[in-house]
Amino acid sequence: MRTPITLNLYDRETQEVTETLSTIFVPFNILKASLSLSKRIAKKAMDEITEEDIDAIAALVKEMFPSRVTLDDLLERADLNDMVSVLQSINARGVQSMDPTLPPKARKR
Repeated sequence: MRTPITLNLYDRETQEVTETLSTIFVPFNILKASLSLSKRIAKKAMDEITEEDIDAIAALVKEMFPSRVTLDDLLERADLNDMVSVLQSINARGVQSMDPTLPPKARKR
């Protein structure tokens, strides 16, 4: 079974996790968008990352958990490091799936 991609949402006052979102499904269009966004951001120095880049990360993360989180939830309750981890997990899933050197997984009968 695949490792779930998770995102924690926090209480701003207590800084405790109030909700954890989880999914194992990565739609292909989200994988493509994630790879493209990651390449764009990787070319920039830290001081060149823009508000638009952060908004693009939030929009992509929202699409990973449709109807379970809003952009306002992410802006108010998500940590940027956690959202970047979601991006990295999406990208890793895609790279693993496309790696021709990995042996195919046996199917359960």
